[in-house]
Order: sequence, then structure tokens, then C-alpha cells
Amino acid sequence: MSVSAPAPFRIAFDNARDPYTARNALGITGTGAGPPGPTGPAGPPGTTGPTGPTGPTGPTGPTGPAGVVSATPPLSLAGGVISLNAAALSSQTVNCGRLAYVSATALSFKPYNGDRIKIASTIYAIPAAGIAGLTNTGIFKEGVGASSLTANTVYFVYAFNNGGVVTADYSTSGHAVSTTAGNEGVEIKSGDNTRTLIGLVFYNSVSQFSASGSVISWFNRRNLLLPGLQITIGTASTTPVELHPNGRVFFLTWADEAVIGSIVGYGYINAIANLNSGISLDGAAPADVTASTIAGVSYVAGVAADLMTFASENLHYMTPFGYVSGGTGNWVVRLSVVVRG
Repeated sequence: MSVSAPAPFRIAFDNARDPYTARNALGITGTGAGPPGPTGPAGPPGTTGPTGPTGPTGPTGPTGPAGVVSATPPLSLAGGVISLNAAALSSQTVNCGRLAYVSATALSFKPYNGDRIKIASTIYAIPAAGIAGLTNTGIFKEGVGASSLTANTVYFVYAFNNGGVVTADYSTSGHAVSTTAGNEGVEIKSGDNTRTLIGLVFYNSVSQFSASGSVISWFNRRNLLLPGLQITIGTASTTPVELHPNGRVFFLTWADEAVIGSIVGYGYINAIANLNSGISLDGAAPADVTASTIAGVSYVAGVAADLMTFASENLHYMTPFGYVSGGTGNWVVRLSVVVRG
């Protein structure tokens, strides 16, 4: 079977379908390219490349100043609720503790209203068992260790840092307010910022401590009631006299605290006269007396008197005084004293 050549009209038809041939046949010789269109929008960013290698460590910087050691805060906020941490609050309170009588040969200074004390600008913990050195022998006295107390002596008691252990030091030297930076306002041994005052004690004539008014605390003071002995005594004196030494009440006191004494009881006279009663401080005649008028021979009348005063930081006593305007008076009375310490 033979293939014949396409007819002329077929060739013309195919050329007409070819735009380039048609353009050439019409004498169009341009490139046919139109003007550039506008720039299309930017495509999406490519993915981040891999992290490069870590650079070398730089040199260590200088050491900064020491910060403040922080304890558990007394207040904390969590979930909108404020919480109080009592233990933390206590640990941040200073001037805690209380000096107290333990026995004839021992005292104690234990935590009370907290467990911190400030000594020479530093805050120390007060051990639960109390600080060291509060017996009467083998103790620090006037800064000298292995000492013993001297009988019939009043001592100020100070706390100091003894190689990291809070220890007592007995001294006859008085106290003053510290003005040293960081320790301002702390009551210290006069001229010695390393000693913080904690109390006052009388070591009696038989080399013992006493529970009744002979130990007072500088911190956390409270009222101390000191009852005396009831006395029954008579006198015909028409001037004030001490009724009897057995009626005395001995005590220590702080100079900034008032001391209050009172006597109650009854009395009578073998005449119609006045029974006059008062309270003496250290044997001085009382400035104020109360008069109980006896309306008949041996009639009984109530007796009462009081005294409120300040005294120096030492051992003192109060005692009932009395006198009559006539006859012989008889008293049955008891004195009580209140001090703070």
C-alpha cells in the first residue's frame, strides 16, 4: 500500500494552525513578548536551619558581695491565700527569753516569746535547754571563766558569744543603751558592746539563789507577788518605828518599774487613841501613814496602808511601820510587795 503526499490545501491548512508559520507568512517579525507583569506575592518563609554549635564558656566574673541569709518568711502568699508561719515569725524576733530561778545553785535563760537574742549586732538562737553558764560555780564573772559567785552580792547577768555558744557572764557593772551601729537600742554592759543584759540576781549570804524576789528578768517581765510573814506585835511608840524585822519583804527591781507594797490586817489599843500604820522602804520613816481610830479600850479596827515608789537597781526591802497617839497599840498585819521582772 502506497502513501501519497498531502494535498496542497492540507499543507496550507496545517500552516494556518501554526501561529509562528502564520505570523511569518504575514510578515510579523517581533518577538511577541509583552511588558512584564506585576511582582507576585512573596512565598512562605523557608524552615529554620539547624542550631549552630555552642560557643566556648567565657571567663568567671568577680565574686559579688555577701547577701543576707534568709529564713523562712513569716508571711507567704500562695493561691491568693496569705499564710502565717509562726515558727518563722518567732525566729525573726529578738530580745526573747526570760531569766528565771531554778534552784539554790542554778538559774535559767530559756526561749520565751521567741528564741532569739541580739549580741554585738548579731542575732543568736537561744537553745531550748537555755544558755550556758547560769550556775554559781565554774562560771564567767567579770569576763573571767572558771569563777565562783561571791556571797551577799547583787549581780547583773549578761549574755555573750563564747566561741559560738551563748553564755552568761555575771558582773557588778551596770548597763546602758548601745549606740554602736547595728546594735543600737540594745541594753548592754556599760562600755562593753559584747555583753547583752538579761537580768539581775542577788546571791545571798549563805551562797544561794532565792526564788522570792531575788531573780528578775530584763526581757519579758511579769508581775511578781512577794508575800511577807504575818506579824503580831505591839508598841507604845508615838513616833514611827518598824513593827518587827520578820515583817520585811526583800526584792530586786528595775529603775524604770514601780514597786507596790501593801499591808492589811487589824489592830487595837488599850486606850482611846489612833493606831497609825505605814510602809517603809529600806527602814526610812514612811511619808504617808493611815490612822485607824480606836473608839474604845481594846476595840478592834481594820488596818491598811500602801506604798508605790521607784527604787535603784539593787536589793531593797519594805517593812510595816506603826505608832500610836496614846496607850499601847497591837498590830496583826501582813505585808505584800509586787515587783516587775
